[in-house]
Amino acid sequence: MPNIYYLVINQGGNVLGGGSVPEPPLPISCIPCSKDQAKAWQACAVDLTTSPPTISIVTPTAAEQLAMAQKSQIKMISAGCATTIVSGFTSSALGAAYTYPSKPTDQANLNTNVVSSILPGLPTTWTTEQLCADSNGVWAYRLHTAAQIQQAGADGKAAILACLLKNDNLRRQIMACTTEAEVAAITW
Repeated sequence: MPNIYYLVINQGGNVLGGGSVPEPPLPISCIPCSKDQAKAWQACAVDLTTSPPTISIVTPTAAEQLAMAQKSQIKMISAGCATTIVSGFTSSALGAAYTYPSKPTDQANLNTNVVSSILPGLPTTWTTEQLCADSNGVWAYRLHTAAQIQQAGADGKAAILACLLKNDNLRRQIMACTTEAEVAAITW
């Protein structure tokens, strides 16, 4: 017995998804459709004023296709930005290049150390432990002076800001594209 194909719709007739079942009944809030309509459910439109409801596959215009491509590429670029931000950064605050972690908790810990380093009345010998990795990839908590932790914090901020500015620049480039090929060529 062949599958029964359906579209999932809301009360307004908006298509929310498509699928199939091996036999009746259909899931709640579903109407029967063709296999092609179930596969291309994002492009389907449903007219609930007819009985049974009329289903049509709407071919997006070139402008709509470009807009969808731009939206999708911007989402991919933003994901690349987010991944880069939390992948760590390099600082030479300790006199050589060290890698600092930059996941949200790591950023908060570094910020706490930076803020602590600027509190009034600190002794000139004040230091704090901060996690970082040396050039051999050995992670350890290393002592930082106030100036060193502030430099590491500034380098972390600069790395994040560079990612955000790159993301914004790429988003602007994507929105200026006039073809889907141009959009696809812009990557993180």
